[in-house]
Amino acid sequence: MIAASRARTRTPGLGLAPVCAATALSTTWGLGLATQYVAIRLAFHPHLGPPAYRVAPAVVHLLPAVAACGIAGALALSLLPDRRWTAAPMLAAAASALALRHGALYSPIRVVAWYAAYRGVPAYSSLFAIAWVITGTVAAGTAPTFIRLAARMSRPARPFSSSAALEPDPVRRRTRPVV
Repeated sequence: MIAASRARTRTPGLGLAPVCAATALSTTWGLGLATQYVAIRLAFHPHLGPPAYRVAPAVVHLLPAVAACGIAGALALSLLPDRRWTAAPMLAAAASALALRHGALYSPIRVVAWYAAYRGVPAYSSLFAIAWVITGTVAAGTAPTFIRLAARMSRPARPFSSSAALEPDPVRRRTRPVV
């Protein structure tokens, strides 16, 4: 009887789609930071092509403060045991703010095209090696958080105590005197 009731109330697994989406999102974020790193190190050379977006000059001077707040938030979250898992994406967001302070934003996939074009240049081998480390580090650091968020969103909602109060109490119904 107990096993049958557990089987009915058991929630299904997370599924493959949210895990793939979380992995793709974290890998794209890592590629974006790696692209910005390569563009900054190459001083936004014209051979890199035009940026996909230019950050407004009024916003650029605010980005170091945003990064400092992100770092402080990540440090604060790392002190809370139940929220420690959110510190890695907060650090990645702070790094993103620091990367955007230069004003130009390139498409995340551009680092792959630049690697294909410049992989024969020996001076750039260490540059792209660091870019791939950035991609892997950000992807590995943020993917578990995104997967955990997807798992939290896929869980069925628990009823609040106020909604339970609206339903009649089964114990009281049984103890009412019969008229």
